Amino acid sequence: MADDSGSKLTTAESWQRVESSDLARLAVIRADGTPDLFPINYTVHAGNVYLRTGSGGKLRNLTAHPTVAFEVDGVDDTHHWSVVIRGTATEIQVDSEVAASGVRAVSTADPTHKPHFVRLNPTSITGRRFPKDAPRAAAPEGARHDAPLPPVPPVGPGKPQSIPHFPPPPSS
Repeated sequence: MADDSGSKLTTAESWQRVESSDLARLAVIRADGTPDLFPINYTVHAGNVYLRTGSGGKLRNLTAHPTVAFEVDGVDDTHHWSVVIRGTATEIQVDSEVAASGVRAVSTADPTHKPHFVRLNPTSITGRRFPKDAPRAAAPEGARHDAPLPPVPPVGPGKPQSIPHFPPPPSS
């Protein structure tokens, strides 16, 4: 399929890309109604996305506001691509579902204990891809790229905690 400015991925192509990765971002709604974004490791089973999490804010937010967005992106030989899944997150506690999904085996970059398992039940999946060598669009006449940005309001007390980084394991 040739394209020069980007194209939509089919549902099957979108799932193929989600299944080929294991790192994504999960957007949740916080208690104050604002969005939050978390990098997550995940697995896919039977048309659902599964992840592990600790007992903190992400789980509280998912429980209070289960509508989420999940985004994974990547690069192949010729394209950059991005897939977004929207759906409902539910903590799962049924041992047979946890075992069948394989979510216990999901390793995470964050070394904290993650005893909770969450299923993302998709309501939509959309994907796009863009050729690596696509020409960049020109800015509209009169557009300013040096305009100052508005100040960012503080997000709360304290300094954000950094996420530990571990290099990927060597490929065999």
